[in-house]
Amino acid sequence: MDKKKSNTSPIEEKVLWRIPLEIILVTTVLAIPAYFLFDLSYAGLFWAGGFTGALSFWGLKISLTRLLSNLGRQVILRSLLFYLFRLLLIVLIFFIIILLYRKKVVVFAIGFSMLVIVIMVEAIIGLLGGKTWKN
Repeated sequence: MDKKKSNTSPIEEKVLWRIPLEIILVTTVLAIPAYFLFDLSYAGLFWAGGFTGALSFWGLKISLTRLLSNLGRQVILRSLLFYLFRLLLIVLIFFIIILLYRKKVVVFAIGFSMLVIVIMVEAIIGLLGGKTWKN
């Protein structure tokens, strides 16, 4: 990946790299009570959903950074194909879980949705931190 000048600030870069780590941390912390309340398969599927969400966010961040730093036709096509491949992998993972764990697919989806919750918390923190009353 080229190290061209990015249009994002260092704070935004830090937050974008921190989000996947926070997703994994939150799902790990929440998988522990899931293990004690249900069983290992529920906790594992919950954690796998969060891990898949974190990998998806990380891959999307890298591909968008690469795409926006070099807007050539070949780079756009490659990024689009990479995105579609990643989307296909996520659908395949969901399909396998539906086949193997028919009644536990919701647990994986809840773990995957930790992505949305962590992004919302980061957005709220960013809004509260950026708000000033009278300069």
